[in-house]
Amino acid sequence: MQSRADIHVHSKYSDRPSEWLLRRIGAPESFMEPREIYRRAKSRGMDFVTISDHNRIDGALEIAHLPDTFVSCELTTYFPGNRAKLHLLVAGITEARFADLDRLRSNIYDLRQYIVAHDLVYSLAHPLFRVNDRLTVEQVEKLLVLFNRFEGLNGTRDPRAADLVQVIFGHLTPELIDRLADKHDIEPVGPEPWRKTFTGGSDDHGGCFIASAFTMTPYAETAADFLAHVRAGNHHMGGTSGSSLMLAHSFYQIAYDYYKSRFLSGFRGKTDLLGELLKRLLGVVEAPPAGGGARRRLRDLAGSFVWARRRRQLSPTERMLVDELGGLFAGRSPDDLDRELHERSFETSCRVCHHLAWTFFDGFVRRMRGGELLDSLQTIAALGPVAFSFAPYLAAFSTQHKDEAFHRQLAAHFESSRHLERRSRRVALVGDYAPTLVDRALALAGTLTGLPDHDRQQYFLVTSAAGDLSAAALPCRNFKPVAMFSYDRDEEPSAVFPPFLEVIRMLEQERFDEVMILTPGPMGITALAGARLLNIRRTMVYDPEHAAIVGERMAGTNLGELMERYLCWLCELADRALVGSLGARHQLVSSGMNPARVVQLPGLYGGAAAPACAAAS
Repeated sequence: MQSRADIHVHSKYSDRPSEWLLRRIGAPESFMEPREIYRRAKSRGMDFVTISDHNRIDGALEIAHLPDTFVSCELTTYFPGNRAKLHLLVAGITEARFADLDRLRSNIYDLRQYIVAHDLVYSLAHPLFRVNDRLTVEQVEKLLVLFNRFEGLNGTRDPRAADLVQVIFGHLTPELIDRLADKHDIEPVGPEPWRKTFTGGSDDHGGCFIASAFTMTPYAETAADFLAHVRAGNHHMGGTSGSSLMLAHSFYQIAYDYYKSRFLSGFRGKTDLLGELLKRLLGVVEAPPAGGGARRRLRDLAGSFVWARRRRQLSPTERMLVDELGGLFAGRSPDDLDRELHERSFETSCRVCHHLAWTFFDGFVRRMRGGELLDSLQTIAALGPVAFSFAPYLAAFSTQHKDEAFHRQLAAHFESSRHLERRSRRVALVGDYAPTLVDRALALAGTLTGLPDHDRQQYFLVTSAAGDLSAAALPCRNFKPVAMFSYDRDEEPSAVFPPFLEVIRMLEQERFDEVMILTPGPMGITALAGARLLNIRRTMVYDPEHAAIVGERMAGTNLGELMERYLCWLCELADRALVGSLGARHQLVSSGMNPARVVQLPGLYGGAAAPACAAAS
């Protein structure tokens, strides 16, 4: 029999968010009430409950009188010099201990000395997450000597870092610790400092995923017994790592709670349609003035009538925004740890985001096509609800993978983890569909397979087309287009508007190590943007014929020249560009691109008819 506790949970007292999205809207990290955290943790099978807010113990103290609890905190500490920031969980403390810890936390060495001297229960939270982007490989070496217990499973974050922690930190030797101790002049502690132990915690902020990860010990009668097991290293981690979808859902939940609290606290936003939409979306009913019985009922009735009339006047897009997003937070029990909740929420969000984005894009293209430049610029005002709908996912993808370059560097640095330097050997070949796309992808794969370090790679074609590509000679993922359109109003729709969130999610799920963009149309742009968010290596296949064909079709205009600039700009956004001729290389270099980032591969295009995206350019 075992005992469990989620030792990394945040309440409303964690009010200084590090995530840029929450800072942007002015929201705290959490709105969870301490008593509700206690209730949910217990209902989800936790034997003991604690709260670990950032640099505060107010939340933990609010539940300290309840059975099976102990006081914890997530301390922000720093390496002297570059001020690299880290988070250290400390459990089973008193108010007096917290006061000492809070005073010492500005220096990680002083903090560690105090913790060791008083034999406190601790765990270094998400040790490979660069909180302020300053943590270095040498400082990770120092952490290996300074501490013996680390958070090995974080229920909010992507498993990439957790895998590295378990491989690097879990395969140390006495010789390596001795060498690092001498190198950094740090005295290790404990009889076997090369043996590290690992804890688990959800790192939950929105209340959705409390107990998704936890720390387990042998059976403990009391919280003191549980902490004694952890102090002795007699524990292990349980549960699952997080994902971008879980983190995004937490962002949605926090934003929802934030706006709801503003309205309930008497906030008066603009009395326009957007304000009404937010109020109805959040289920807020404004408190009526005191007294006035019949008058109040009449006002409520009038308000309902006004909203019903306004709702009938809403566009289908606006109604979808209210109905679909409102459903994200309705009809579920807060006591259940529904591990599929984030997947269902993602499907709902995709419906909303793609519909809103297409509505905006279609209006923009139609006005541009008609020469209505000023009107097309005015459609940018519609980006507000569009950005609101998918910003949590973009923020989550970016947050989860922002440290990928650092993780590659770490993996290469330690012998035990060199096999994890790359996410995989898989390469996504992404292009806008045209009859020549499959041939071009096959030609590119054939050319690259003969190069060093490419013989073991797996190539995967990714596109978005209305047709069936199941017979393609390469493994293929064909996304159903959100809509079809044409750049020329006199032509039949031939270009696609891809389901961009689904594409980015697939690139993440499949753990591609590189994304090669074959075409500069909507799919190519989506893949380039997604790869940048996910920190996947990006290669742009540069074909000057794309600009030449546009120039021929649009004779008498400067669109060919604009297309050439656009292609060069896309190449600059990539890590490298592949060209098939010396002339193409010269064009890119003369446009200002670093020659070291331009790779010439003769026969790159395999003799295929040039652009797979000519119609979509």
